[in-house]
Amino acid sequence: MSYVLRSELFGQSPSYGNHPHGHKGHLEKIFQNWIDKREKFKIVFQELLINIYNPELYLEYKFMNIVQALEIYHKQTQKGKHKIEYMSQDSYQNGIYQKLREVIQNYPMEEDFKRFLDGKVKYLFKVEKNLKDRLRDIIDNISYLFVDNNDDTKQSFADTFNSQDDSLFSRITQDQNELDKFLKRVVYIRNNLIVHPDKEIKIKNQELYDLLCTVTLILQTCLLIEIEVSTDTIKA
Repeated sequence: MSYVLRSELFGQSPSYGNHPHGHKGHLEKIFQNWIDKREKFKIVFQELLINIYNPELYLEYKFMNIVQALEIYHKQTQKGKHKIEYMSQDSYQNGIYQKLREVIQNYPMEEDFKRFLDGKVKYLFKVEKNLKDRLRDIIDNISYLFVDNNDDTKQSFADTFNSQDDSLFSRITQDQNELDKFLKRVVYIRNNLIVHPDKEIKIKNQELYDLLCTVTLILQTCLLIEIEVSTDTIKA
């Protein structure tokens, strides 16, 4: 996995002849998938490449780029799958909405205000998932890659990296409490950078770096899957 990530998504030139899964056909397939999907994921790829080719960027900017790319990726891949909505239109309109409408109609208040409230609650089912839920969806969708390998002679997916984010990445894929803390921290930092860009956030550079590496790794994994790099190759 380490080899593939750094070669195919970091702009390096892999030597596929020496790679156990590498051959010309494999590379051609990946390249063709990249061509086919580059327009769909244009902004996502751009955000990633900005970080790769501009190492002088502040960590905060890099972090924002990747988090934004993950949000866009989720919207693009989950559109039409009812994962950007908390429930289907029919379920909401025939269930919760009817109950809310009944309460509004029976509550003693001005008719104009009743109509206003009715209009507000009619389409609440369309409220999109927040960043925390989007990230959880993404991690759940790629979690099959994080299953520990029963073969002691092989490394598990989460153990194949030699960067400082290894520990955090491994923890959030194996421990629900660690995942919850990770999601909460990512959302807190992102929201503060957007809403209060001039306010100093209480975070150490090392923590921000670890978070950046982890969200970047998650995005890279998603893109490898999108261009149909085989599961065995990703885990290799």
